[in-house]
Amino acid sequence: MTDEKLNNLTLTRLNTVNTDHREALLCCSFIDGQIAVGSKDSNISIYDSQGRKVKSLRGHDASVCVMRTIKARTG
Repeated sequence: MTDEKLNNLTLTRLNTVNTDHREALLCCSFIDGQIAVGSKDSNISIYDSQGRKVKSLRGHDASVCVMRTIKARTG
């Protein structure tokens, strides 16, 4: 994703995301036009560019403080 598209996503299309996390949000990562948010409650939520939740990733043993995007190998 280019810087221009990233800025457009964060400043124009996605102004606010209402989350259902029970504790503080600690990190976020932009992935293919979506935003992943990690929280002190040990969960990750993924939202689309309109702020709608797409998926929840639960079951981490501790707070989610850092996320990194790793591309899958193809072929």
